[in-house]
Amino acid sequence: MYNKFEVSANYTVFDFELLVPSIKSYSYRQIAFLDSTSYDMTKRVGIDMFAHVRVFERGEFQWKGFSERPLQRIEEVTFSPQIRYSFNREWYFAVGFRSFAQKRFKYTNNVRQFESTFLSAGPTTSIVIRLSPQSLVELRGWKEYQHQSGGSSIQEFSNMTMNVRYYF
Repeated sequence: MYNKFEVSANYTVFDFELLVPSIKSYSYRQIAFLDSTSYDMTKRVGIDMFAHVRVFERGEFQWKGFSERPLQRIEEVTFSPQIRYSFNREWYFAVGFRSFAQKRFKYTNNVRQFESTFLSAGPTTSIVIRLSPQSLVELRGWKEYQHQSGGSSIQEFSNMTMNVRYYF
């Protein structure tokens, strides 16, 4: 089990913003939570769950009054469970599902208003082969169905990655 909680804030001030009106000082704040849990149900079968929630805001920052005017808020949620089968210590196979949702908001007169939603979901699969104690090959694939609010169609993407690792 691995958990992570994060809070961050960044306030960037440009000394020359009075000389160049298009450049503004800004603020950025974020809060995020990550959970990654694996559970072996038997010697060969296990489940893995990954969840990530992140909320961040961006705004214009006024250094003299140490105040800000919010401009944008984004909320993201990722969830990905999978079931894994280990054939032996050298390799395993997994199938699962991944979903990602993002909501965007804008601020008008300091009032938050919904702007758009992006959704992505689909099945996942992976194969990991351990060639030696120091090396492995990992193949991951996933099908992704995406929908953007305001659009009537669902876009479809097939993805595949391959990682080859060697530890010294």
